[in-house]
Amino acid sequence: MIKTKFLILLVLILCSCNKSNFNNDLFLDMTIEDTITIKSRHTDCGEWGGHFEIMKIYKTNEKLMLNFQKDTVNCPDPSLFKRRVIEEWTTELSIKNQSDIMHFFQIMFSDSFKARSSCRNSKSWSVETNNYFLDVTKRDCGSNWGGFEQLKKKITTANKVYENIAK
Repeated sequence: MIKTKFLILLVLILCSCNKSNFNNDLFLDMTIEDTITIKSRHTDCGEWGGHFEIMKIYKTNEKLMLNFQKDTVNCPDPSLFKRRVIEEWTTELSIKNQSDIMHFFQIMFSDSFKARSSCRNSKSWSVETNNYFLDVTKRDCGSNWGGFEQLKKKITTANKVYENIAK
């Protein structure tokens, strides 16, 4: 029942047309079992893909946290190379960060309904939940959308980041 409520609330919030008033109820309804993952897939190796940057949003007691990881790949074929994390940090999300994330979700959700031609060798971004109720992907077919990078910058400049040294 909680998972269904979580999904319905997420869809309602993402469908909201008022960009100036983002409701953060989605985050209030999260439990410690819920995780929202935002993934950015880069094209370091051309059509073979590239490194990933991943933001995981989760709750610990009453705090909403975000863990960021960036990995590395070996071109020309990253699937033949064991990925390894080269940057990792964790931070507590402020109310402003939560609004920024909701705005990001709204763009991702609305763009997923737009008809796009197939494009290869493109960066992509996805938002998914750990219970597989939501999986939205946006591809960069030449638009040079910088939403993920802007979101990451807003979060890191506004918060104390607890850095983990990657091995």
